[in-house]
Formats: sequence, C-alpha cells, structure tokens
Amino acid sequence: MGVTTLLFLCAFLIFVDCFHINVDVKSESSLTESKSESTEIKDFRNRLIDLGNSLSKRVKRPPKDGGKEFMKDLREYNEQTKKLLAMMKKDPPPGLRKFVDEYLYKHTHIIERNVPEDAIKENFNWMDSSMQRFYDERNVTGAHYTEFVTIRNRCVD
Repeated sequence: MGVTTLLFLCAFLIFVDCFHINVDVKSESSLTESKSESTEIKDFRNRLIDLGNSLSKRVKRPPKDGGKEFMKDLREYNEQTKKLLAMMKKDPPPGLRKFVDEYLYKHTHIIERNVPEDAIKENFNWMDSSMQRFYDERNVTGAHYTEFVTIRNRCVD
C-alpha cells in the first residue's frame, strides 16, 4: 500500500472516529421479528464478499480487455458497501463484531493488494487518466474499509 493511501486511511480513521454507532438493546420479540432482516443483511454481506474476491483477483492478475467491466464492478462494490454500512448503522445485526469480522477477513480486499500498474495498463488498455480514476475509486473502497474497522473496534460483543 502506498504512502498516500496510508496517509489517506489514517486521516479518514481520525475523521471517522468522531462518529458513534448506536446499538439498541432489543427485546426478545423484536429480535425474532428482525430475524429475516438479519438473514437479509448477512446475504447482502456475503454477496459483497464474493464481489470483493473477484475484484481482488482481477487486480492481482488483470484479465485482457477487462478494464471496463472491472471499473463497473468496483463502482458497484463501493455503492453496495455504502448500503451495507447504512444498514448496519440503522439496524445492527446480532453479533455485530463477528458480522464485521467475516466481512473484513473472509477475503483479501482490493486495498490490501499491490497494484501492478504496468500489467493493469497493458491488459486493460488504460492510460494514466484511467489509472487515476481507478485510484480515486479505490480510495472510496479504502474509506469504507476504514469505517468497517472503526465499527469493529467499537463493538463490545
């Protein structure tokens, strides 16, 4: 991970530290009622893990002419991750820490990968401007990742 990315993540972590996640204690009946919602959020998370795995593999070994599809999937990943974060804040699933751990540690995140710039440029037929758009989108991914880490560190379960 580059120095710029690390600095960005550190600054973002300090910024995010100002936010607090409110976890309501729910009655047993409301936990039963939200069981299907809990399953829904877990399914949502698992689909993101699958997409994250795919993105990470494609960064490691960029497929020939796969740049357009890759960027479409990276944007989708970021949009869906943003939705998952909102869902978690609105209605945290039971066992929030374990839930977040499964998201964080079930795959190698794209921000944890070294970026083989030459291979990406060649295989995706990208110029410097395309690489910059990738790095910009990857910074969004890094911000979401940092937010997940912050949520995890605040969990008491």
